[in-house]
Amino acid sequence: MGERVRNLWAQFGIGVMVVLLSSLATLAGLGWRTQPGMVVSVAAPRAAVLLTDFYAPETASDGVQSRWTAGQATITIPNSAWQQLPQVRLTIADSARPVTTTIQVGQMQVVVPLVNTTRVVWLLLPHTDMRGSQTLTLTTPVIQLTGDERELGIRMRQIAVLAQSWAWPAPWWWGAIAWLCVVGAWLGRLIVGARWAWLGALIYGPVVLLVMMLSDMVNVDHWLAAWAGIAVLVPVGAWLVRRVAPLALVQGWVVVLSLRLIGITYPTFAGHDYLIHLRRVFLFRDGSWTMAAHPYEFGRRQSLILPLYYRLADGLGSLIDYHLAMHLIIVLCETGLGLAVWALLRRSGVTPLLALFAGLIVLSLPISSAVLWWSFMQQITAHVFTVVIAYAVVRRDQRGAYLAAGVLAGVALTHIGEAMIAAVWYGLLRLCESDRLTRAWWLRTLPVLGAGLLLIPIYQSFFVNNVGNGQAGLINPDLASVWPRMQTAFMVGFAPFPWLAVVLLLVLAVRVAWRTTLPWLLTAGLFFGVELVTQAQVRYIYTVVPLMATGLAAVLVPIWRKGWAGRVLVGVCIGFVAWVSLSLWVDAVLGLQKPRIDGLTH
Repeated sequence: MGERVRNLWAQFGIGVMVVLLSSLATLAGLGWRTQPGMVVSVAAPRAAVLLTDFYAPETASDGVQSRWTAGQATITIPNSAWQQLPQVRLTIADSARPVTTTIQVGQMQVVVPLVNTTRVVWLLLPHTDMRGSQTLTLTTPVIQLTGDERELGIRMRQIAVLAQSWAWPAPWWWGAIAWLCVVGAWLGRLIVGARWAWLGALIYGPVVLLVMMLSDMVNVDHWLAAWAGIAVLVPVGAWLVRRVAPLALVQGWVVVLSLRLIGITYPTFAGHDYLIHLRRVFLFRDGSWTMAAHPYEFGRRQSLILPLYYRLADGLGSLIDYHLAMHLIIVLCETGLGLAVWALLRRSGVTPLLALFAGLIVLSLPISSAVLWWSFMQQITAHVFTVVIAYAVVRRDQRGAYLAAGVLAGVALTHIGEAMIAAVWYGLLRLCESDRLTRAWWLRTLPVLGAGLLLIPIYQSFFVNNVGNGQAGLINPDLASVWPRMQTAFMVGFAPFPWLAVVLLLVLAVRVAWRTTLPWLLTAGLFFGVELVTQAQVRYIYTVVPLMATGLAAVLVPIWRKGWAGRVLVGVCIGFVAWVSLSLWVDAVLGLQKPRIDGLTH
């Protein structure tokens, strides 16, 4: 009888658990949504997703926080799955002068006279479908205050969204929660085991949803739809990665990838440089292979913008939302860096435990959170493939030679700085091979030489005409100004480790597998010298940070082997790094706090 019950549970238990958890989560969500409504101070960071053409928040002499509008500004009012006939209350601070503002919603216009008193405006918005948002457009004659160059309209203090009535939860809402539970159960079965699959359903569905609700998000529906749509990528990726990587690394990768995807689907997440890259996506549609720009690297000299990332983003963006598509590509690449470092170290003969620790630390480093928030999209995409090139070289076979050639061509069509790093690293790796200059060595070189010859026309005009454009000359040493900036960049880029620790970790990393790690360090050292002489910032710190993680892994392996106390200490060390990174990511996504960029520009 007991065996029969266990078999029945194995067949139907997960389904019952998913339905139960979905029901509980939906009821909890219903209770949350049927509260009096959403009241948002416009000065709060989470209000930024609702506002367009509002100035930065200010605090008046009486302590009241508000935002000035421009001459024309918009407020987006999100509808919930349950909300019908939404009622909006706008609290407008006392005006600097008598003025009339016009609020337009669809075809409806409301004219609001304002004087030197606080004004509360109530609007009953037209009905829309369950997920439709509505836009309020505020048009006001502008003024300029003494000493202020801004064109100011009115001062908005608060937005409240209430409801006349509530509907039963929409079917898509139920379906999204149930789907997240199913995905979580699938993921739990892959990385923990069939007996604990219910834990994945519990975490991935209701708990994640309730956490987002408790964060007082202004547009939970938008987040739920986006998260439910791409969450399936995590178990699919885990299934693929599990075939080649150890289980512990897969589990760490799943956690980091899930947190990254939750972040990029969160309504307030924008990605600092996103609009720059979006503009380039459309500019590259004319069929051109290169563009010129003045990015931060190369000392703000004119630089080359390459098309491969933008071609990929355009294709994926035509199928889904462009913002989600472009950030999805870089999240998959950035989280793939830990897997690539693990594969490189294992191919170099490093012990499995050391390679595992290195991969986990790379996944957890704070600089990874910073680079995603700043949306260095070309660089992130090219960077992981630079490590793949090193892996292909370390294979030392003809198949690896063709892989290196193909990936190097891809990097060379993605980001000029990473292309230079990849080319130097490739060359140094080849020179460290024991069979260098033999016939087999030259045969492995031919594919890369062929790929390089094909790419010469793309780079020729840039290197002949544009290098140094906008500066006095290419050789432009200025140690008095460059060196202090570089010191700050090192401290930020290698955080949370102090200077002396970084030096020791790099030395240990080189001792681990010198034929791989010495060229790695020499590549960074070369571009360090280039920056001192030319002020050309090729972003080499991002390349050497995983090498530092390898050095830390070399320290942790002997500690791990000291018994349970050593394992606890190792867990604390890796957990500390991960906690710093997670705090940075949460602050950046939820709190709109800019992480330091210094470590990414050198």
